[in-house]
Amino acid sequence: VQPDYFSFDAHEVLSYLPVQFKDLNTGFSDDWKAENNNEYNQSLQLRVFGDRTSRTDESSFDYRDPYNPTPQGSYIYQLVRNKTYADYMQPRAMMLAQPQIHANMEWKNATGKYWGNREPTNEEIQAQFGISITHGADGFSLFTYQSHSWPTYGSISHYSDMLKTHFPDTVEPAPADSFMFIGLLELNSPGRRIYNMYGQEKWDYVSAMNLKIQNWKPHLDKINWKSGWSVHSEGANHEFMTDIKSIYRNPQLEYDPEDDPEERFWEIGFYEPNPFLNPATDRSKYFVAVNRRCVPETTPGEGDYRKLKIRFNISHLQNFNNWKITDLNTGADVLTFDKNNDIYHNLGEFEPGEANLFKLSPVMQEGGTFVTNEEFGGLEIDCNDNVNNGGYNIDIVQGTTINFAEGKRIIMNGGEFTCGYSLIGNPSLTTVIMRGIDGEDWGGIEFNGCNLIKVNKTEFSKLKENTPSTSYILSAVDCPQMLIYNSTFTVESNRINCGAISSNFISEPNFENVAIDITGNYFDINGTGIPVVQVLGYSFNQIPVLIRWNTFEGDGNSNNAIFLSNVTGGIIRNNKIEGFHNGIHSAVSYIDFYNNEVSNTGYENYNLNLNAGSYFNLKSEMGNYYLGGYNKLNTSGDLASNIILQNSYFDADKGFNVFNVKSGSPHFTGTFNDDYFTTNDISIVDNCFKADNTPDYLNQDLSWEINISALNFYTGDNNCEIYSPESYEIVYFGDIEDTLWTKFVGIGGGSNENKGSNKVTEVTTGNLFKLKSDSLKVLMRKRKFNDVTRIGNEILNTYPDSAGLINVIQPVYFATLVTDDSIDTKITNYKTKLESVISTNGNNTSLVLRCNYFIQKCKVKLGEYQSALSGFQQIMQNFPYSWEGVVAGWDYSATQLLAGGGSGQGVKGNEDHELRELDEFHPDKFPINRDRL
Repeated sequence: VQPDYFSFDAHEVLSYLPVQFKDLNTGFSDDWKAENNNEYNQSLQLRVFGDRTSRTDESSFDYRDPYNPTPQGSYIYQLVRNKTYADYMQPRAMMLAQPQIHANMEWKNATGKYWGNREPTNEEIQAQFGISITHGADGFSLFTYQSHSWPTYGSISHYSDMLKTHFPDTVEPAPADSFMFIGLLELNSPGRRIYNMYGQEKWDYVSAMNLKIQNWKPHLDKINWKSGWSVHSEGANHEFMTDIKSIYRNPQLEYDPEDDPEERFWEIGFYEPNPFLNPATDRSKYFVAVNRRCVPETTPGEGDYRKLKIRFNISHLQNFNNWKITDLNTGADVLTFDKNNDIYHNLGEFEPGEANLFKLSPVMQEGGTFVTNEEFGGLEIDCNDNVNNGGYNIDIVQGTTINFAEGKRIIMNGGEFTCGYSLIGNPSLTTVIMRGIDGEDWGGIEFNGCNLIKVNKTEFSKLKENTPSTSYILSAVDCPQMLIYNSTFTVESNRINCGAISSNFISEPNFENVAIDITGNYFDINGTGIPVVQVLGYSFNQIPVLIRWNTFEGDGNSNNAIFLSNVTGGIIRNNKIEGFHNGIHSAVSYIDFYNNEVSNTGYENYNLNLNAGSYFNLKSEMGNYYLGGYNKLNTSGDLASNIILQNSYFDADKGFNVFNVKSGSPHFTGTFNDDYFTTNDISIVDNCFKADNTPDYLNQDLSWEINISALNFYTGDNNCEIYSPESYEIVYFGDIEDTLWTKFVGIGGGSNENKGSNKVTEVTTGNLFKLKSDSLKVLMRKRKFNDVTRIGNEILNTYPDSAGLINVIQPVYFATLVTDDSIDTKITNYKTKLESVISTNGNNTSLVLRCNYFIQKCKVKLGEYQSALSGFQQIMQNFPYSWEGVVAGWDYSATQLLAGGGSGQGVKGNEDHELRELDEFHPDKFPINRDRL
């Protein structure tokens, strides 16, 4: 016989009553009445519940002894024995426990008393259930549901027959007049039995207990029982626990005194995930805790309430530091703890007889908030809910795979995030993978005010659209160091609102430590409508960024590979970008652009889209340095151009760039910044112009932004020779190094110190304004910010009306921010200087606009919020259909937040929405009037 299940039948509750119940009914048997609750408890714990060894031999058993278990053994003895034999004989069979919930007794007219098995209290019923699950019960059959009584007409007692059979010397009790079972229904009636014999609300209590078990069932069905233990006799050092504390209340009802070890009447059971029903990545542990004490709380302080504290064996809690305990009845987290903090952890208060099923799991797996730094790796794990770092650091070691449930994400508020650096000793496991579980989409990682974000050799994919982090795999706000290296970002098709990296600044960072470095990554993008990488500064901020050695592959329907706003000291070099409507799209940004390959094939596509006073340096020579140039820009679509500008400027003289377009299309289109206005030809020699990949003349239809008139370039001979610098200098700032190509053998390493003088880089021959401007660009690249402010102020003082002055305003503003003192002396002086430039150049509309914009930024830095808001609003009103107005609108929103003490998330969401609306597929949403070109 191989049954699918068997029933464990232990019905006796042969113990005293709690003393507060013993006199409720004069008919209660004298055998039920204890002198005090300690006597009741000892009888319940030793005789009824017992442990796995609790049994009295028939030869020495006296049923009148309230502390000796019966010959068939205590409840736990029978439970363990049945479970052990069943597992041996038929391991797959399920054990059904039959806890006693009924009275099985007789009424005697002669004595006016009940006799037999009394009805268990509510607390004793739940304790039986909990103990059964602690020792591996697979189900329950409550005994018994119905109630019934029948007369015996004074016949010999049912119990007398039983006792005399086993114990011939037993004194025969009086004959019974009626015999009864009393369960959950009224006697001989189908109605609910609301109260038990002691006035407790039995129906509701058992219903609530059954609901608790129903809440447990989805978990119990997927886990396997391991072991169960009686703490009072077997201790608590089992499985992943080392000890417990059982704490009771003092006369002031404060939890303080502890039960002695032999008085710790707790039952603890352990479970583990069923490997056939749970993923191999599941690192959860389960345990049941039962307060076996059952004195009810009828008056304050009287009941057997206990507080349970547990100490864990940390050797069993591997791989993660942050663990949490979840109540599987309510789903609430009981506590989160640092496993390395070797203390007793408080599981809270247990009512008399209360049983609870708990899940112990890594926070990284089940979600929650960290309470300490986390480091893990070399494994695969499913992340089933949002994880919040709680201000602590996260270090994800190489060789790790994290599978996120639908829409779930990591939220970093402060702290440091490092991924893919630390090794685990296995050189074949070097990559970190983050993705959705089984094809689901996850929510990315959100960073707010983090000191460091450092990611290396990590593969990201399956991002969910329209997440709280605005659909970026890595989304940062006010994080001064974001270093993303050698990683892969995949945005699958049909995800219009998904991007890879977003870094935004609203509040004041530590400017000397700001480093946004995106190097050596691969971006596989399919049809996104938002930028793949964006870096944006709001309010008073300007952000330096390095974007190097990356590959951006779009599918031809993707919008912007890179979007920059208020970036100063930007370095974009050695990237390959193809398949985007716009390779790089910028607003108010100051960029060195060197040795990049940008190509696209679509209608009205652009390699570079420069707006709102942006400056791109595609020029090779700056004195002895090559900061830009050597780029290959190729577009083959109709009405497509290599560069489109709106009130911006690029310098490509002696740039050795290659510009290729479809025959008949312009290489350059749009409007130049009027600060450079001249009737002379603009030099752009030593570049290669092609049409349909064949050397050709420069085709352009640029005009001046304000004067509208066309402008002309001097190209010299079409130079399609291939050149490349050979010498270089490496400069360092923090952990980042940058390579500057030079005309001479490298002069060495540079310095972490950004404030010292660097006379070597200043050029001392030729046109003085030009040479100082070139020196300023080199110093910006080297982050010699004190020298930038010195030379920049010399230019502003000496050449206040020179053409090209406009591109001094932004870098000097940024250098002033970096080097200012705590009372904003330099920014105050700079604001005054910009106001002076406006008064000197009232007719230079482009320069006045630029100065006015940065004056508003100075005001924000100085805390003059209302004045700055008015200034930004005026720009928005004057330029409602241009990027000047859009960027001023973002600054306006950020300034409102700063004035109100808010965070950056609101303006960031607004920016992403506007960028999608205003820049949808074609960056010239604010169209250039081609009729005037």
